[in-house]
Amino acid sequence: MKEHPILFSGEMVNAIIEGRKTQTRRVIRPQPILMESGTWYPSEKPGDAKNKTGLHYANEKHMRNGMPIDFSPFGQPGDRLWVREKWKISSFMEGEPIEFQYAADGATADENEYSDCIDYEKWYENVCFKSTNQLMKMNWPLKNDDGIYSWERGNSPLPWRPSIYMPRWASRITLEIINITLERVWEMSEKDAIAEGLIPAIAGVDPNYLYRIAYRDFWEQLNSKRGFVWDFNPWVWAIKFNRFI
Repeated sequence: MKEHPILFSGEMVNAIIEGRKTQTRRVIRPQPILMESGTWYPSEKPGDAKNKTGLHYANEKHMRNGMPIDFSPFGQPGDRLWVREKWKISSFMEGEPIEFQYAADGATADENEYSDCIDYEKWYENVCFKSTNQLMKMNWPLKNDDGIYSWERGNSPLPWRPSIYMPRWASRITLEIINITLERVWEMSEKDAIAEGLIPAIAGVDPNYLYRIAYRDFWEQLNSKRGFVWDFNPWVWAIKFNRFI
C-alpha cells in the first residue's frame, strides 16, 4: 500500500465529508497518442528513464477490460490518497500550539496532534517566521508587551494557504482507491456523475441527464482554461474510492 496526495476544491471536500462523493476524474497528462498498433499512455512507472516521451505502452484491450493500471500517478487499487485542501493558520501565539482551519467547512485542528511528525519542527519554525512577518506588514496590534499576537477565535487575519502547500500531517481526509481505469470523460454514466458528488441546480432538462450535465458544467469551469474542454472528450483517470479516515 502506498499513499499519494490529491487536491480537491472546498465544494468537493464537503461532498466527500457528506458521503456524496466516491469518484473523481483527473485529466491524463500528456493525453494518450493513438497509434495503429495500440495506444500510448502516460506513465509514472519507475524505470522508464529511457522513454524520453514520458509515455508507457498499454494495449487497448487491457484498458477496455477495466484491468488495474499499474502506472497511474494516483496509485492502484488498495493504495490511499491523502487530500490536500485550502487552509490557514487560525491561532498563532509564540510558544503556544498552532491551530489551523480548513476553508471548506471552517473546521479547525490543533497542531499538537501532529507535533511528532517528520519535518514538523522545521515547518513550525518556518510558519512562525512567515506568520510574524505577515502580521507585522499588516501592522496587526500586539495583545500585550510580551509580543503575543491575538484575535477573536475564527477571525484570523492571516491569508488562506493554497491546497498544494498542505503537508501530509495536516490532511484530515484519507481515501482508499477501490478502482482506477483509463477512459474518455464522455464515457461516464449518470450513476458515475451522481458519485462525483455535485448537486445539480439546473431546471427544465431531461432528468436522465441532470447530474451528467451538472458535471459537464463543473468540468468546463475547472478544465477549459487548461485546454481540456468537454467537447474534446479528453482521456481521464477515473478513480473510485471509499473514505478511509
